[in-house]
Amino acid sequence: MRGLSDKDVENLMASYLKELDKLKNEVHMNINTRIEQIENKLPGCIQHVGMVNYNAFNNVSNDMSFSIAALDERKNGFVISGIYSRDFSYVYAKEVRKGKPQRELSIEEVEAMNKAFDKYDSLK
Repeated sequence: MRGLSDKDVENLMASYLKELDKLKNEVHMNINTRIEQIENKLPGCIQHVGMVNYNAFNNVSNDMSFSIAALDERKNGFVISGIYSRDFSYVYAKEVRKGKPQRELSIEEVEAMNKAFDKYDSLK
């Protein structure tokens, strides 16, 4: 059996280094592209959430009703409310565009929006 000569080992090591460098560049380019794609999508993702639990009716306790505001970076999103009583429950959704609700909000829905806005302002 013959071993590798010094020249063969040197060539082998050089080819490994080239291959590693090529792989490193491919991975680096792919990561930068993926990060850029994610950053472009982030403004449209829900990032700010405010939630309020409350009693909608006097005969129901334990804060079973709720309002949740969910907003993206542009302050677009929705407020969803669940009203619970012993006999029924309802769920309502109201759209928010640029921080402005498209329908009148209840006191609890306004409170949920304010909580979401507080989180929005604290991250600026």
